[in-house]
Amino acid sequence: MTSKAYAKYKQIIKNTLVAMCFNNVQIQGRAVILGHPSSDENKEILERCEHLDKEFMYWAKYKNTVLIEVDITEVECWNNNGREYIDVLNKKSYRIG
Repeated sequence: MTSKAYAKYKQIIKNTLVAMCFNNVQIQGRAVILGHPSSDENKEILERCEHLDKEFMYWAKYKNTVLIEVDITEVECWNNNGREYIDVLNKKSYRIG
């Protein structure tokens, strides 16, 4: 979820290839903008999240908020012994290092 006002949204409009990182894990994929959380198309997502995530509901009330789905293509994990990959599209995993 992000705002139409943010650079992230504008970049995804131009290039749908994205990467998200947390600690030593990088997830790559293709972003799909789903529209506003309250739109009819996202009703199921909104119903699930309104019971689970207060932060989601806080941001969902703003008109510029959009949901972004990422179709994951690759997961990369960096550790002391090299890098480990999961190639989601080709259903393979491998290690480098």
